[in-house]
Amino acid sequence: MNKQELVFLLNKYAIKPQRSKGQNFLLDQRVITKIIQAAELTKESLVVEIGPGVGVLTSALCEQAAHVIAVEVDQRMITILEKLTSVNPGLKIVRQDILSINYADLTAVRPYTLVGNLPYNITSAIFKHALESEHQPERMVVMVQKEVGERIMAKPGEMSLLALSVQLYGTPSFVTMVSRTSFHPQPDVTSMVIQIDQIHHPKDVHIKTLFKLAHMGFGGKRKQLHNTLAGGLRLSPDDTKRLMNQAKVDPTIRPQELSVQNWKDLANTVDHFQES
Repeated sequence: MNKQELVFLLNKYAIKPQRSKGQNFLLDQRVITKIIQAAELTKESLVVEIGPGVGVLTSALCEQAAHVIAVEVDQRMITILEKLTSVNPGLKIVRQDILSINYADLTAVRPYTLVGNLPYNITSAIFKHALESEHQPERMVVMVQKEVGERIMAKPGEMSLLALSVQLYGTPSFVTMVSRTSFHPQPDVTSMVIQIDQIHHPKDVHIKTLFKLAHMGFGGKRKQLHNTLAGGLRLSPDDTKRLMNQAKVDPTIRPQELSVQNWKDLANTVDHFQES
């Protein structure tokens, strides 16, 4: 579909794209091809697509995968999408907010790949909901704002709570940049496609403890970590430093400098300290 065809379709159904819903429609075939390649789909694959819009990417997914579940909240888009089901018997349209989806129920607990152009205002919430789900995707291939993608893929030294929240569950990597001209209407920002592989539930750490510590740390990210943890854990400065040394984490380090493994070691040490 080219821009002229898209504009005709939107006018036909009296649809005015809503910025609040992130309705910038991808038209760049090069980017679509990159997304399909990164998803590594087969004829047995099940794909859950977030926010399919008018179905440009959806049609390409249907050519590669046996089953595609397109989750769309906007009834105006569903009217268009339903016309695709006549030529794509493996396509199912679900009208629901993606943040209220139960992935186990949606997929009947089958392995699936999560694909989509994520609305910028709920990107973090979508990652959290999918990765913390009891039935996680095997892989995610998603488009996000360039700056968000860079934060997700950050290394120790530039880590953030978002980077930790994603990297704790999987391994993010870069797929391709996406210019504003790849969309209609054009968004105000440059985008990036990333993929998350090796998705799992970590078994070697208490997640609740880890995030409790991470929220403390990143709440005062300009401070040395022992200062913020001492207050949050209600420990003396000396006890906090001893605890961090036991976890092999430098007490003077700042939260953005820790690796995922550092946070795991710290959480496990705190749990052991509080149990003893």
